[in-house]
Amino acid sequence: MDEADSLFGRAREPSLIFSDWSQNGWFADDSCGDGLIDQALLFRVLGRHLAAGPFLAATLAAGLSAACGEGELSEKIAAGRELVALAHVEDDAGNGAASDHVGALRAFDVPRSTYVLLLRPDRAMLVERDENDSFQMRACIDPSVSMGMLTLAGHARCQGSGDWWVRGGVLVAAMAAGIAEATRDDSAFYARTRSQFGRPIGMFQAIKHRCSEMAIQAEAAWCQVAYAVLSLSAGHEDAMQQVSAAKVVASAAATENSSANIQNHGALGCTTEHSAHLYLKRSWVLAYLCGTADYHQGQLLGSTSPL
Repeated sequence: MDEADSLFGRAREPSLIFSDWSQNGWFADDSCGDGLIDQALLFRVLGRHLAAGPFLAATLAAGLSAACGEGELSEKIAAGRELVALAHVEDDAGNGAASDHVGALRAFDVPRSTYVLLLRPDRAMLVERDENDSFQMRACIDPSVSMGMLTLAGHARCQGSGDWWVRGGVLVAAMAAGIAEATRDDSAFYARTRSQFGRPIGMFQAIKHRCSEMAIQAEAAWCQVAYAVLSLSAGHEDAMQQVSAAKVVASAAATENSSANIQNHGALGCTTEHSAHLYLKRSWVLAYLCGTADYHQGQLLGSTSPL
């Protein structure tokens, strides 16, 4: 067993759910109805179940290649026959904004990938990998996520505008909303079934109030994400602001609900055997994709300059 195997295990390869869903056309560009609405609903479910795999990169890359007239490539990516990694570098503010493919990039789902998607607030690039690329595996805080440092030598196959950064942001927010909902449900179930002093712990004020706050956080997150998706699909003037608001609200809901879920489970929640810690770790990873909360708060306040 090599170092990558010991660090990541099954995270080295695309998950079975990614293979199954890609074969059924879930990641095709505008495969049925309004593509973005369908994709947001899909990513909400992915977040709830902590699905691991190149979902975001495949979805955006399929759309970008289709928009560039690369229909055959788009179909291969959507069907999972061409795997795409997601790469970015962090700027001074830690916003995770992708630069041009110069120097080392923090990349996700690189093993077996043939293309790399780089996102910036002002542009998107789909880069074809080259045999001269170098990649070093790094341990991710989320053990189910494959991550490392990648230096690219290939050329850009497709290029697009910053609209793909915005689209990615709302899909990441949908995943975060799914996490907020899953941890809410996990805590509510545990509060109903775990008894102490002869009655369910959900009857105690500390647990009851915390679960209520989690429900409010989850509802607010999905409502804002849904409104952002509809605004973006309809081309509303304030769509980008709604996406930034969705990223802020959903990221906060995911991290705060995940933390509360650990606390609600008491000593059990603090163990690695329980899944509660995985939700928090995935929330932290998602918080840095397509802009941090600070970046999007700056967008809402009109104080963030182009990167």
